[in-house]
Amino acid sequence: MSRRTDIRDAIVAKLQGLGLGAPVGTWTGDPEEFNEDESFPSVWVLYAGAQFGEWRTLGTSNPVYERAFGFAVFVAATSETEALGILEAIEQGLPGTLTVGSDKRRVELDGNEELIAVELGRYLYGQRYRVPDP
Repeated sequence: MSRRTDIRDAIVAKLQGLGLGAPVGTWTGDPEEFNEDESFPSVWVLYAGAQFGEWRTLGTSNPVYERAFGFAVFVAATSETEALGILEAIEQGLPGTLTVGSDKRRVELDGNEELIAVELGRYLYGQRYRVPDP
């Protein structure tokens, strides 16, 4: 498995432990593809790419770009109140320490929630998180 897949799976496991009252899974599809057959409420984690920052020197090695893995958490619900309540619980429970195999990583909130779609009385919200390289 790749590091991003390991991190994504660790995020899913941490979210499942929060007691959100919604199934948590992974989503590899386009967030524009709003599947009407999904159960509601539901939560999905999607890898959203690497983020590169400033140059830094690691020990005596050559300088490298600071890197973080980006992830989006999507919440689908039948009411805006329900979706925002789940997002609030995630925002309170996900940031902090994440165990990925034998490594400890830091999860950081990376912006505010965003309404992605409202369709057939269903709300889809997304929120970004980042997991920097140690």
